[in-house]
Amino acid sequence: MDKVIRKIKEGIKNLNGKQKLGIISGVVLFILLITVPFAFASLTPVKSVFITSEKLNYQEQEPGSWQIEKSAEWTGVGKARITFDLDTILRQEGNPMDIIFVLDISGSMTGDKLTRVKEDATELIETLLSSGDNRAALITFETGSTLISDFTNEKEYLLNEINNLSSTGKTNYYQPLKHVESILKTYQREENRDTIVLFLTDGYPNVDIPNQIAEYEFLKDEYPWLVINGVQYEMGEAILDPIKQISDNQFLADMETLNNVLFDASVIAIPYESFTITDYIDDAYFDI
Repeated sequence: MDKVIRKIKEGIKNLNGKQKLGIISGVVLFILLITVPFAFASLTPVKSVFITSEKLNYQEQEPGSWQIEKSAEWTGVGKARITFDLDTILRQEGNPMDIIFVLDISGSMTGDKLTRVKEDATELIETLLSSGDNRAALITFETGSTLISDFTNEKEYLLNEINNLSSTGKTNYYQPLKHVESILKTYQREENRDTIVLFLTDGYPNVDIPNQIAEYEFLKDEYPWLVINGVQYEMGEAILDPIKQISDNQFLADMETLNNVLFDASVIAIPYESFTITDYIDDAYFDI
């Protein structure tokens, strides 16, 4: 820009007054047209930004990597909400697994919801039991509960049982947890082997309540190595207390996300020792 201005100055030395005035006006307009858009562009609002882990590659889905989307929106006059949406790529031990599938087949699961559970549970079991080191058990519940299978690696048997499921009745969390207890009473736990309960439901408990809370606490006292993962299915975007009360970890799923959520809920994740997000806001312009 300096070179351009210098050449313009040299060029207008030999011009008369009117010519100089016209040229200078044109130059000023030209400079404004160049600089003003850049000045305003730097102040253009950005709805969201992404921050990703540096040591682990999130784009390549490297286990343990993470990404934060920071977004902002006006919520009223002079008020804004800033949201941090954190996504992490699961890290797991890789131990052999024993998984107890506890599936809700109450009346509210009728139709597409149950169909999707059957399809996605089938895919998970096929993957899980492709390794002879892994085993699965199956419990269903509605008004009551049925222990369909203790731990087995007989894939075809389990897939056939899942394919034949149909929905009926109300929702009872207590009885399926009692069946988990029945399985564990004769269970011989092995070193370096993960034992997980995958508890999937689409409704509030309305039978035998609140016995399920005491049964969950009993299971955790008696079998502290047991991990119970609750999958809240097609029940909104906030984890509900009835799910929190009977599970160690909670997962949200709908029909579109269920497949991925089931896979995530079927393993024991290695947690971060700590994870801190620190944000700075210029309080010269905003009250926090």
